[in-house]
Amino acid sequence: MVSSRAITQQKNHQVKMSLTSANKNKMKETDSLSKRENQVVHLLAEGFPKQKIAESLSITKNTVATHVSHIYRKLRVSNTHGAVGIAYRCGILSLD
Repeated sequence: MVSSRAITQQKNHQVKMSLTSANKNKMKETDSLSKRENQVVHLLAEGFPKQKIAESLSITKNTVATHVSHIYRKLRVSNTHGAVGIAYRCGILSLD
């Protein structure tokens, strides 16, 4: 008989593998993030609102919104949480 813990570990491994596989396809997309888009996604990950990102990078809030839109499209996500998650999984962001 297989324990529930072993089943949970197996399911976690399967989920991790499917995420890894799915993200490999997205990694090609992340290669095309511009230098500025990388800067923006880093600041998004730190929790900065668009206005603070704009001030930090000496650009307008509308320009930040444009960069965010491009990031979402390139990473194939629809929100900041998704973009940051993919960026971590693809190595654009790290926990360092």
